[in-house]
Amino acid sequence: MFSSPALGPLQCLCVFENQVPSPAVVIKTIIQSHTEFLCLPKKLHVLPTANIHNPRSIRWVPPPLHSYKINTDASWNRSSSHCGIAALVRNSSGELLDGLAVHALAPSSLVAEALALMLVCSLSARLPASSPVIVESDCLPLVQAISNHRLLVDWSAQPLVSCLRLFAEASPHISWVWTSREANKAADLVAGLACRKKCPATWIHQPPSSLVHILLYDGDPPP
Repeated sequence: MFSSPALGPLQCLCVFENQVPSPAVVIKTIIQSHTEFLCLPKKLHVLPTANIHNPRSIRWVPPPLHSYKINTDASWNRSSSHCGIAALVRNSSGELLDGLAVHALAPSSLVAEALALMLVCSLSARLPASSPVIVESDCLPLVQAISNHRLLVDWSAQPLVSCLRLFAEASPHISWVWTSREANKAADLVAGLACRKKCPATWIHQPPSSLVHILLYDGDPPP
């Protein structure tokens, strides 16, 4: 497994001192590690992934009482390599509590999805310590790779996956779950707005009407 020297200090802080790096440090390390990895001529092969059952519902399901759910997604433009990454935090009542939306650059949709998952590191640090957190992503290869260290993803995303694995090992209260795209519409919408640089700065406390519609739909009980 590739391990960049730039990730060493973060790994030690995360694993041995139980500290979560600041968002600025995390982003700087990600860019440095990703740049180093892009210089490698060798490409890793993706191993076959295990089968996974379809989620129980195609709708977003609130987390249990006193728990939180973070949904992540990415929107990637192949022609420009621009992407929008987003993560939303909701409670058992379906209330939008927090979130991040960032416009960035990524060489592939897989890297963009991994960058979106990296937002969990910052958001989870804002929640009550050790509170149960469910992280949902509709990117099956990444969710499987985080929990199974024998699985390899494309080489360009491998440094990010290594970082996510370390974070997951140091955060046993966080569960990493695959969900369908239909149940991930809120994060998908915000990521799309971020990709087009049309996400308002107040989208968490004053969501645009398109996001309000999805949040209300997700919060309603199934018919």
